[in-house]
Amino acid sequence: MKNLIVFMLVFGTTLLMNIACNAQQQNKELKNTKNNSKTQTTETTATPTVEDNAVNTKSGEFNYGYMVLPGFTPIGNPEIDDMNYAKAKKEFVAQFPDNYIQKMAEMTETAKAEWMSKQTPTNSKKDTNVINIPRSRFESMNEAEQKRITENPQQFNIVD
Repeated sequence: MKNLIVFMLVFGTTLLMNIACNAQQQNKELKNTKNNSKTQTTETTATPTVEDNAVNTKSGEFNYGYMVLPGFTPIGNPEIDDMNYAKAKKEFVAQFPDNYIQKMAEMTETAKAEWMSKQTPTNSKKDTNVINIPRSRFESMNEAEQKRITENPQQFNIVD
């Protein structure tokens, strides 16, 4: 009987979380649709206002989680950054229709390597080779990167 109650609680919680996530996704898609219609009517780069000060969950990550593009610098507001990123990407794709993905990846890796080299180590007095990596950034990495980091605790430290 206890197992059945535990199962029902877990199942119910999972179901409610799924419903909440779907509602959030639909809300985000609705906002993106509104932003896309605004982007099509105006060609100027958006500037933040007091009402637009949303929190970016990727604030500790390189370039706020965006790929590097000429003409785009994230400001930390997800809605404005998404709109400006879409505009910059559209212009970049028009310039390099055949190999824009490769060029974006190369620019991002180069800038990311430069950014990583400037990160401060954890214990500069004890070991100057330890690098702090925010947990949010670690969780967004692919499996190979995560494996490399977890297998080298003397070199990397995951911080909350």
